[in-house]
Amino acid sequence: MIDRGGTGLTQLTNSPTDEIAPCWSPDGSRIAFTVWGNRSHQWEIWTLAVDQPGVRHFLVNGMFPAWSPDGGRIAFQRARKRGSRLFGIWTVDLQGNEARHPTEIAHSESQACIAPCWSPDGTMLVYCAVRRGTPAAAVSRDTPAEADLWVAETETGLRIKLTDGADASFNPVWARSGRIFFVSPRTGTENIWSLTTELGEYAVAAPDTSRMTRAGDDVSSEVADD
Repeated sequence: MIDRGGTGLTQLTNSPTDEIAPCWSPDGSRIAFTVWGNRSHQWEIWTLAVDQPGVRHFLVNGMFPAWSPDGGRIAFQRARKRGSRLFGIWTVDLQGNEARHPTEIAHSESQACIAPCWSPDGTMLVYCAVRRGTPAAAVSRDTPAEADLWVAETETGLRIKLTDGADASFNPVWARSGRIFFVSPRTGTENIWSLTTELGEYAVAAPDTSRMTRAGDDVSSEVADD
């Protein structure tokens, strides 16, 4: 952990196993992170209190946690135990330091659903769907050849496709302004792009690139704010 100014470096964990993908709780008091379980031989999600980093709590098997804006839930990706065994998007409710009511929000028999991120109001999740057999950016340095962004409503399970498949889109982040920022090589090199989230239009037609903006062209202030 480090201050934004580059000072106050503090080591929070010291374990021989891999620990990746830290995520702050909304109030800044806790961190959720991914750990390789030496006993379970699975990826696990744990939490720790920033003021007591030595006290940790196991939550659930999974990867890449994302804390909901109200602090009451965590979204994550987890490999399915049946069928294609590709990653699906799940949520759990938090009651103290325990995870309750695991719920699968999105899955596909032909695509790995990865890297969830909450909408500002906590009612939806944006995630990346990587076609089977394509390297996933979330677990590899390779750019996925086929990856699209989807939105799922957490209560109804309704899913809406945001990108048209012409170019890979991955690592989405939902800004407080309502725009979704993501990485894509759609101009030949990887850049950060953003799109609007007027979801009624996406439900009936795939978006075209005219609705997308490369970050820095005219919305650079949102990057600093979010």
